[in-house]
Amino acid sequence: MLKIFMKLFADYNKLVFSTFGGFLLILCQLNSIAVSGPIKMIRACPGKFDNNITLSWNIPPDPCGSFSGYYIYGRENSSLSWTIIDVITFYPTNQYIHTNALSFKVSGQYFIRVDYDCDFSTPIYSDTISVNKTPISAKIDSVSVNIYTGEIVVGWSKVNAKDVAGYTVKDFDGAGFADLSFTPASYFLVGSSIANPQIKSYGYGIATVDSCTLESTISDPHHTIFLTATTSECYKSVSLSWNRYDGAWALGGIGWPVSKYEIYAATNFGVFMKVGETNSTTTTYTHFGQTPGDSLTFFVRAISSGSNYSSSSNTFGYRSATKPIPKFCYVRCADVLDDGSIKLTWYPDLTGEIKKFNILRSTNGIDFSIIDSINNDLTSEKSYTDTKVDGNSGYYFYRVLSYDLCDSVVLGSNIVKSVFIQASTIGVSTVKVIWTSYMGFLNPVESYMLQRGFSSDGNITWGDLIQTKDTLVLDNNLPDDVGEDGICYRTIVFENGVNAFGFSDSCHSNVSCARQPIIAFFPNAFVPTGENTIFKPVCSFVNFKISFMIVYNRWGEEVARITDLNQGWDGKKDGKILPEGIYFYMATLYGTLNGSTKMYSGEIYLLNSE
Repeated sequence: MLKIFMKLFADYNKLVFSTFGGFLLILCQLNSIAVSGPIKMIRACPGKFDNNITLSWNIPPDPCGSFSGYYIYGRENSSLSWTIIDVITFYPTNQYIHTNALSFKVSGQYFIRVDYDCDFSTPIYSDTISVNKTPISAKIDSVSVNIYTGEIVVGWSKVNAKDVAGYTVKDFDGAGFADLSFTPASYFLVGSSIANPQIKSYGYGIATVDSCTLESTISDPHHTIFLTATTSECYKSVSLSWNRYDGAWALGGIGWPVSKYEIYAATNFGVFMKVGETNSTTTTYTHFGQTPGDSLTFFVRAISSGSNYSSSSNTFGYRSATKPIPKFCYVRCADVLDDGSIKLTWYPDLTGEIKKFNILRSTNGIDFSIIDSINNDLTSEKSYTDTKVDGNSGYYFYRVLSYDLCDSVVLGSNIVKSVFIQASTIGVSTVKVIWTSYMGFLNPVESYMLQRGFSSDGNITWGDLIQTKDTLVLDNNLPDDVGEDGICYRTIVFENGVNAFGFSDSCHSNVSCARQPIIAFFPNAFVPTGENTIFKPVCSFVNFKISFMIVYNRWGEEVARITDLNQGWDGKKDGKILPEGIYFYMATLYGTLNGSTKMYSGEIYLLNSE
């Protein structure tokens, strides 16, 4: 330690500015240290988040095996004298952190003297190194789309500087930059999993990175050219449109100005050929004359002034129409659904050119109006439900028009008419059912199947009643139990055989329920302990869910309240059979469908067999 102290003291005296002979000579030597030798400074890295500076060097040889120390000198700028900062006595050391070195960060310099204890040995000196500064910014050459792989290619010119480790590619979203990747190369490929240039334009910038991981300022962003297009089969044309390639020039940056845009096209996936160009301010182009059935692929390339740089857009491809005029559009059925809406089903000629279908409706079969339009989705069978009609109130006519890609009518379908059925009562034992004839099958109507159903809780259980060619049926064989909500009818119309399109269809009418008056019979006696054990009415066309009955004794006291007429009264009160005798009932019955109400009252004799 004493030896090191003496050297430090000596060095301090050497470095202090003096006019005394020999000391002045030593000071001049130190201020003009030669910078070559066995020890070399590697870098002086300022801290990003503190005021420290990290020095690193290569370890010099130890010629006599008696290393004494690394003497670290520094000064805040080149006009000041050197000052010894620290001494390191551990030979394998190759790094030193100069703490709280804020004043050195701007223009500080360092060198190292290495001393040995060998006889006749002289110190060796490192080269002088300055504190690393922010690297020089790079300049983007172009941001372009590879027209074959779909990758975005970001390219730039390498910075001609001594200490460049690589470049950080930055993603620019319009509001700020985000790190994307680091590379030592002068280009970067942005994969399709990161960016899809077919859906929008993307912006990128770059920053130079040195060995201290310091970053330069970020270059102005360049954006890809995003190409979109609309096609017109009517005029056999493609209208291209794209955003201007800013090249950072429009932002006042270091990019390049566009001199023109070149338009390229490939037919049937062949070689791209130039088909046109625009000036630097025109970003639209219309291409005419493609052959029907050809597949065309386009891209646009921006050319810089002087043609030193270029940038290509994404590609746009399509196939021009080749289909002929359709030969048929056959409406197979007009089905009336349970809610009264009407569902159309039709079969189009998909070998023909059809862009869309218009659905037309009429109440008289003559005056039709368009009610909706649907695009052709290339499915073999189309359907459409008209929810703006009530098929329970009447019938409707429909037809479908086919339109080509130029929105011109090329074909009309057959006209179909839905079936409308009505059921009404004649007296209390007959229901008259009548319906309109169906129109629209390619073959004649074979027959109608009249179905009868009983409604309970909003659901109808159907059964076949009669198959007929007529459109009128009198139902005289009514069942005793018509369900909770009444008796309903519908008909199914059948086509006669398989038609030319290979179909033999059937279509449904609406549902109509007969409006019958309430029919009820109340017995006058029952035996709870015998065979006829339950007192309940026999009813037809009664809504059992809301009808009820109350039983009183002869003193007017309520002994039972029956809310389920199907269950009736078992002659009990509080679980015990009441005494034999006369009781009185009052019943309120609600009719099905038409909401009629009827009151019944009378006597019932309770008999006891015991």
